[in-house]
Amino acid sequence: MTRQVRNLLIVCGLFLLLLVGVGIVFTVINPPKPKLTPAELQQRAAEEAAKRLLKIETKDVSQAKNLLSVALPTKKNRPAPTVAASLFKEPLRSHEVWNFLQYFDLGSVNLAELSASSAVIYSGVCVSSTGSIDASPGECGDETTALQSPAFVAFVSAAHASGDAVLLSLNAFDDTTIAPLVANAAQNASTLAAAVLPIVTADGLNGVNLDIEGSNPAESTGFVAFVSAFVGDIRATDASAEIVLDSYAGSASTSSNFFDVRALAPLVNRIFVEGYQLDNSGYSSPNAPIASSSLGYSVVQTLVQYEKVAPSSELVLGVPFYGLDFTTVNSRVGSEAVTASPTQVTYNAVVATPRKILWDPASMTPYSIFRSAGKWHQLWFDDPASIALKVALATRLGAAGVGAWSLGMESDSTEMLTAMTGGIPPRKIAI
Repeated sequence: MTRQVRNLLIVCGLFLLLLVGVGIVFTVINPPKPKLTPAELQQRAAEEAAKRLLKIETKDVSQAKNLLSVALPTKKNRPAPTVAASLFKEPLRSHEVWNFLQYFDLGSVNLAELSASSAVIYSGVCVSSTGSIDASPGECGDETTALQSPAFVAFVSAAHASGDAVLLSLNAFDDTTIAPLVANAAQNASTLAAAVLPIVTADGLNGVNLDIEGSNPAESTGFVAFVSAFVGDIRATDASAEIVLDSYAGSASTSSNFFDVRALAPLVNRIFVEGYQLDNSGYSSPNAPIASSSLGYSVVQTLVQYEKVAPSSELVLGVPFYGLDFTTVNSRVGSEAVTASPTQVTYNAVVATPRKILWDPASMTPYSIFRSAGKWHQLWFDDPASIALKVALATRLGAAGVGAWSLGMESDSTEMLTAMTGGIPPRKIAI
């Protein structure tokens, strides 16, 4: 072996030793990452899904904002925007407007409200635990009495003259009523249909609205069976009846829910999605935030989730013509509430009491902070600008339409009604 070859081997050996040494040092400094556990993989997947959802929601809201002619403030503590002569850059696409009317507003419903509606849902009559109509003293009795009044007859006539469908809402909100109602689904549904059909026929109504608001997920299957049986009985007599179902904003977000939206959607014509009461009663918070940077309850998330389990063309986004008044510990926005739940305040009452109104850029809704009777209050509500934004979002996402709870709360101004229609007459429903 020549000296040159030997020297070359020595150099190569030293180089290899150097590489091994570098590798050892690199491994010590940057040890290989341990494999993620199944729980960690699941958490990472959830985080990535949340990022994708937030990106989708942000884009949807941004595109809806671009349809408005109103400049919405982007910084905190700024005055709420002044409503322009036209809320929209161009009229939105034609859509349906399903508005509720409470019994005590029967005599005051006006032509502007009817012209801004595709259908008006009269609320309503109470449903008992056996499916009969509950006319016991109190609100249930008052609703039934109003249903039989000349004011109701005049309302139906005026609504039909305006081209509006009229539906009768069937209401139940107490679990002590709902649990037995859905436990014996077929018989109770038949009893209710038999009680309702003569009213629908005698008053020339165009259908019914089911506002049965349970809270027990264990009753979900029974409720689907009840709705299926009830709809079958109604349509056996009146195949053209419009049947609408009311459901909570969060009902499409999880399978553990009273409303099985995926199973209920094929049974009815429309689902009225209650896009309000999204607040946290423990502290001052928006009634109907259109968005949430933390992926909390919001209108955009509600629609995105519903469209995964029901046809968008079947969805009606419900918006509030009222706000929530929180009594709070101090004047800081979002401070702790000192009462168990906020007080509902109509938009009409909001504008009747002049106060400084600010805009929350996160929820894209207005609010007001004030003192009354020595206590701090924070009032969150919707105005024409925030309603217009929600309507723009619903139409952009392909929903059948929007609806309000409820007529009579919107003040004498027609701006709230214009926000609901998108600047053009609503699409009417064949009656």
